[in-house]
Order: sequence, then C-alpha cells, then structure tokens
Amino acid sequence: VGPITEEVLYRYFFERMGLFSNPLKARFKRKKVARKQRSFKPWELVASFFFAIAHISNARTEAGLQVFVALDTALSNLLFSLWVLVPIYRNAGLAGSIGAHSLWNSIILMAHLCSRFIRQSQ
Repeated sequence: VGPITEEVLYRYFFERMGLFSNPLKARFKRKKVARKQRSFKPWELVASFFFAIAHISNARTEAGLQVFVALDTALSNLLFSLWVLVPIYRNAGLAGSIGAHSLWNSIILMAHLCSRFIRQSQ
C-alpha cells in the first residue's frame, strides 16, 4: 500500500497538478520528438525532496532518531528518487514506478530481516 500511495502522491499528483511548471510555456510549446531528458523538471526535484523528507521517520534506531542517520536516510532516498524512480516514471509510467518502489522496499525489508536474524544468532 505504501509504494502505491507514495508514487501516486509524489509522481502522478505533482506532475498532473503542474504546481511547479509554467502553464503558459507548456500551452504554447511545440510538440517535439521524444528524446532522452538529461535534466530534472522542477516538479521532479520538489517531489523527490518531499519523498526524502517523508522517509526520515525510517531513520529510527534503538537510540532514537539520530541526526546523521536521518540525514543519510533523507539523502539516500532523494538520490534513489531522482536517479531511479523519476527515470522509471518517465519511461514506464506510474505502474513502472510503483513496481520499482515495491521491489526496492522488498529488498530493504529482506536486508533488515537478515541483519536482525544475524544479530540474534550471535
């Protein structure tokens, strides 16, 4: 449920609402042949920033929320959003982005469970 909600909110909603784009520029822009985009659109940067901020709560450790762990979590989520989820959303749409996000969460969950298992067996 998490990846679906997050991807709809952070990718689909930000893009469709056009909150961070110039509507007049988009209205009068000529249609161009699709090409690989190398820079990020403003909505992609803002959506990725909010995606990273929302995941700071995942940085809790046994000692509570630590600043460096929170910054590391926010930075890694920002980079994951910009370099992985945004390109997948551009190429495969919302379904591809949800699938990639779900796969990422599954990998992180398995790593977390393995680390707990290893700690308990020692």
